[in-house]
Amino acid sequence: MVQNQNFWQEVDNMLCERLKKVQKEGKSFTVLDFNMKITFAAMCDMLMSIKDASLLKQIEKNCTAVSDAMLSFPVMIPGTRYYKGIKARRRIMETFNVMITNRRNGKEYHEDFLQSMLQKDSSPANQKLDDEEIMDSLLTLIIAGQTTTAAAMVKFLDEHRTSSE
Repeated sequence: MVQNQNFWQEVDNMLCERLKKVQKEGKSFTVLDFNMKITFAAMCDMLMSIKDASLLKQIEKNCTAVSDAMLSFPVMIPGTRYYKGIKARRRIMETFNVMITNRRNGKEYHEDFLQSMLQKDSSPANQKLDDEEIMDSLLTLIIAGQTTTAAAMVKFLDEHRTSSE
């Protein structure tokens, strides 16, 4: 429960910081896109403790390409959304693989979802995941969590219009 409270407090802090930045810049924005960025950063922080802005931007760009590819015709022709999505997925997996390697080698340690998956290494074989399964799970959770949470936030704002004022 404490981790859940900390997560939502982090999301609230990120939301406030980004809203202040947007207000200061005087820019307009679409709520869904804004929420997608917030939830993406929150999911990456919760799952893998990623806070570095350039790494977040790189992973977000690749995740967007993967999401777009899921709704495209599956043909591996350069330039198509599917082709770009497959290439983006490879880049994401390379990034995740480096993170996993660093953690297994003791170069990094974080109290997050990825670390809990790696701690399963000492579990019986039928209870642990291989690196591919861990990386697939991370990608799935990022994409699914980002989309559903951002949409739920928009739905909440629509149903509680006084909250957005």
